[in-house]
Amino acid sequence: MGNKYIRLFACCLIVKGNRRATLVDLQRGDFIFLPLQIAELLLQSNSVTVAQLTSAYSEEDAGEISKYFDHLIKNEYAFYTDEPESFPLLCLDWKTPNHITNAIIDYDRNSFFNIRDVVNQLEQLGCATIQFRFYDAFDFSFLMQTLTHVADGIGKIRSIELSLCYNPLISKLQYLKLINLFPRVISVVIHSAPDGYDYKFPGSIHELRYIQQKITNETHCGFISPEYFRANKYFFTESLQFNSCLNRKIAVDKTGDIKNCPAMKHSFGSVFSTSLLEISHQPDFQKVWSMNKDKIEVCKDCEFRYMCTDCRAFIPDEYSKPAKCKYDPYTMSWA
Repeated sequence: MGNKYIRLFACCLIVKGNRRATLVDLQRGDFIFLPLQIAELLLQSNSVTVAQLTSAYSEEDAGEISKYFDHLIKNEYAFYTDEPESFPLLCLDWKTPNHITNAIIDYDRNSFFNIRDVVNQLEQLGCATIQFRFYDAFDFSFLMQTLTHVADGIGKIRSIELSLCYNPLISKLQYLKLINLFPRVISVVIHSAPDGYDYKFPGSIHELRYIQQKITNETHCGFISPEYFRANKYFFTESLQFNSCLNRKIAVDKTGDIKNCPAMKHSFGSVFSTSLLEISHQPDFQKVWSMNKDKIEVCKDCEFRYMCTDCRAFIPDEYSKPAKCKYDPYTMSWA
């Protein structure tokens, strides 16, 4: 294979960290680790043959490199070819027609802003995903009413995530009814539950996640973990250019303040006196949208940076890595 070229499949992209690299497979939604030396060779492989790539190495080292290449080919990350120019690279542009793509609405027993009005404004902004986070237990009729506000809209909102406080008076069958009536609900997490478990409805693709963690306010978020990594084209390409948490996001906290995220201190106004449209066009509001991981200390040296979400709420200064991230790319270890 010395006179052939090795070519990664277009959906397989290399991300170099300080000590190692990841090979992110956007089609399979997964990743593997690569030694930096192999990653460097693969990044040069579009223009030089395998023989040329390994010419500077000893026979023994060249043999080991070839074995690594064969391993990648066997596992369908790469292939040999005589015509590398016939296989164009994946377009990594990220575009959206929506001014706002996602939103968070926080609510507790002391909140009194009009959810219907907020939802209507989000529809006008083109928001595709809403996460409702309820910190107190609300009855079934309130949940029905809230989701009806979305169902009665113009249809811009495509998916709904629910974070609900455990209510012993609401049965699993009632939750199933809720999900069936409002098919845009894609996830239901019930926090502050007596037991933690996932419940899958028989004969249905839907499930409930019960967690024991008591979530009473917005400070519960911001944790960075492999559990939250996302290896798909939409997230990866957005992360290359923009902040992986806050880009095109708007939030209304439990008091009605409008923020980039409910956990962030700075408020840009209140839903009682200012429109989401007005706030979302302010340059100061949009400032964090372009703060990608390549601009953040430590994160810029991390091999996970385009799969990992960010957090700008819990940080010692503007360009610090998330305080709730326990990974060290310089030692390749989680604390």
